[in-house]
Parts: sequence; structure tokens; C-alpha cells
Amino acid sequence: MGARSLQDFFSPPVKDLESSGKAADQGFMAAILYLVVSLGVTAAGQPLKLLDVLMVALCGALTKRKRSRAAALIGLALMTRELWFSLGSDRLWQVPLAALLVVLFANAVRGTFRYHRELSGERTSPTVEVLPPESPPGAAETPGQAGGEKSHP
Repeated sequence: MGARSLQDFFSPPVKDLESSGKAADQGFMAAILYLVVSLGVTAAGQPLKLLDVLMVALCGALTKRKRSRAAALIGLALMTRELWFSLGSDRLWQVPLAALLVVLFANAVRGTFRYHRELSGERTSPTVEVLPPESPPGAAETPGQAGGEKSHP
């Protein structure tokens, strides 16, 4: 995997409808990864963790299916909280995993917001103004022409 593909994975460009949809799909990927990793913990005797896992799974599904900005933001908040708690944990492998999940949900937030901006027709790129052609040099200007001097009788 090259440096460019790693950069595109961790910070995918969101320039159009298709690329913003791909970035939004990373929230679903994060939710599935979190679900797989957390099922062992949930089955090991932390039933309250099941609610957290189900919330993240729902956020991931809504982010992918509906391109929900709220679901992406809630998923990001839940993963940020997970990262915060993993920093105080004695399991060091949780920190990079939680950081990866935060990055994936952050990309989902970027993607969902850009997706809806593209659907609404709002453009973030500068617009180009088209001006009328200028008259050729040496041509006589008529009074009242834009940029020309008006003669007073």
C-alpha cells in the first residue's frame, strides 16, 4: 500500500457526490469494525457495553444508508468518548483502534456534509464571471457604449 493510497484512506478527497459518498461509507466501516471487536467484550460480561455497540452500529448504518449527518456526528462523539476511555485503559491495543475509529467517523462527517451540500446544489468552488467581448481596437465607439465617453451637445 503506497503513501498516496494511505493518505486517501485516512483523508479521502471529498470533491463531488461520489467521493463524498465513499467518505461517508467509512462510518459504516468503523461501525462494523467496532461491532466485531466489541462483541467479545460484550459477551465476556459487560452487558451495558451492548447498548453502546448497538448505538454505534445504528449510526454506521444510517450514515451509509441515509447519509445522515446527525448519525455521523453521534458516531464521531461515541468514538471520541471511546478513545478517551481507552487512554486510561491498561489495554494498549485499544488506543490505536479507537483512534482509527475516530478518523473513520470524522471522514464520515466530512462526507455526509459534503454529500448534502452537493445535493442541494451549493457549490464551494469559485464561480467564473463571463464578460461580453471587447470591441476591436480602432473601431469607432458609439456614444453610450460601456466604457466610452458620451459627448455632450
